[in-house]
Amino acid sequence: MVDLNNDAAAVRDFIDASIRRFQSEREHPRSVGIYGSAWGGWISINFNVTRLSSDNCPDLEFIEFDLLEFPDWREEFAADVPQFRVGKTIITHHSDSDDEDFNETIFDFLEPIVHAVKQKYEFDFLLQMLDSRFVKRYKREA
Repeated sequence: MVDLNNDAAAVRDFIDASIRRFQSEREHPRSVGIYGSAWGGWISINFNVTRLSSDNCPDLEFIEFDLLEFPDWREEFAADVPQFRVGKTIITHHSDSDDEDFNETIFDFLEPIVHAVKQKYEFDFLLQMLDSRFVKRYKREA
């Protein structure tokens, strides 16, 4: 079983550090894309500087500026009966379910983290899972 609660600080710190590094190496972004692969066990951060936003992380101007990998997600996904703890809930995936169940688990884990990080910045954020219907846009505050 993978306890996603243990990964929350790493994800939050990764997003913050990547944004700061991008700003120091490039310029102030207009939008940030957080792109994840549940079964691949990774999260990438992507940026737009000239365009305001996009509905698809791979369409942003700076794709995969930084990457955070979670090999234990990949290993658990390959297990006979993958289990993930989010909060106090244990979610079990069965072989007869599709990848969207797994995407939903990781998306639900990432959503409050991205929402909290977004509060520190004035640009748009996009959270998207690879090859999935799970996507959410966070618009800049007016």
